Amino acid sequence: MKVGEVREKLKEYDQAELIEMFVAAYKLLPKYVKETEMDPVILDGLPSREERKAKQDAPVDFEALEAEILEFVEDAYQQNYFAPNRKIPKSKRPKWRFMVKDYIKKLQKVPEGDEHFERSCELLLKLYSMLCHGCNSYIFSTDDPFRSVGMTQPELYHLVAARTFQTGWTEKNAREMIKAAAFCGLSRECLHEDLYMELIGLLKIPDTKDLIIEQAELLLREEAEKLAELKRQKKRAYDSGYREFEYGENIEELNELITGVYVTMRETEKAIRSFWKYTKEREREVSLYVLLRVIDRFGDDADWKLAYEDGLKRKIKPRKLLQEIYHDLCEKGAEEKTE
Repeated sequence: MKVGEVREKLKEYDQAELIEMFVAAYKLLPKYVKETEMDPVILDGLPSREERKAKQDAPVDFEALEAEILEFVEDAYQQNYFAPNRKIPKSKRPKWRFMVKDYIKKLQKVPEGDEHFERSCELLLKLYSMLCHGCNSYIFSTDDPFRSVGMTQPELYHLVAARTFQTGWTEKNAREMIKAAAFCGLSRECLHEDLYMELIGLLKIPDTKDLIIEQAELLLREEAEKLAELKRQKKRAYDSGYREFEYGENIEELNELITGVYVTMRETEKAIRSFWKYTKEREREVSLYVLLRVIDRFGDDADWKLAYEDGLKRKIKPRKLLQEIYHDLCEKGAEEKTE
C-alpha cells in the first residue's frame, strides 16, 4: 500500500489495536533499525513542523557548536556511544547518527570567507576521520557508520576535501587530504581508489596535481623510513608486527595514488617508472596486477597495454586473466585499424 492508503486504513482501528499493531511491526525490524531509527522516535516523538522550521532558521553559535562537536568526537573515541558508561545515557546513545547529520549540515552552512570557515573545515575532517575509525573499531552500534548517517564515504570525503582546498592549495591541506584518503578505515562499499577518484577530480590544473604528487612522495618516504627503522630495531615491541604491516600498506596506497595522478596527467611512462620504484618487496606478478588495476581505473586501453608490455620486458609472466585481457585489447586494436 501507499503511505496515504496506510493512513486511511489505520483510522479504522482504536488506540489499543494500533498499539498492538505497532508493537508487532516493531518486532519485525532488525535490531540496527530499532536502535537507530525507531527508538529515538518512540522516546522523543516526532518534532512538529514549527519545531523543525525553528531549528533550521536558528542562527548557529559557532563557538558552542565547535565545543559540542569536539566533546562528541572525544566521547565517540571513548566508546561512550557504544559501551555502557555514566556520561551518555543508554537512551541517547542511538541518537549519535542524527547528531552527526546535524553537525555536518550546520558546518556546511558556514560560507567561504566567513571567519569560521577554516575551523568548520577542520571540524568536518574530524567527523570524517571519526567515522573512518568507526569502520575498523566499534565506537557505535554499527560497523558501517557512513551508511548510518546517510552518506557514502566518497561523498563525505569529497565535501571535506573540496571545502578544505577552498582555504588554499597549501602543502598542509594536500597532506591532510592525502592521508584522509590513503590512511583511513573504509566502509563496506568503499575502496581507497574511490577516494582517490574524488581527490583527483578536484585537481583541475597541473600545479595542483604536481602538489599532490610531491606531498604523496614525501609521505611515502616518511612511511618507508619508519618501516626501515622498525626493521633495524633489535628489541621488537609487542605491536611491531602490526606497525610493520601498517607502514607497508600506507606505502602501497600512496604509490597507487601517485600512479593514478600521473596517469590522469597523460604521463603513463612516468607513472609506470614511479610505481616500480616505490612498490614494496613482494611477488612481482602481483605488483604488475596491482599496477594494471590502477591504470584500468584511471587510464585507457593504450595505458593498460603499455604497462602490460613493460611488465613483459621486466620478465614477468602475467596471470592467465591478464594475458586474456591483453589478447582481447590487441584484437580490438587490430579491428579498429582495419575499419
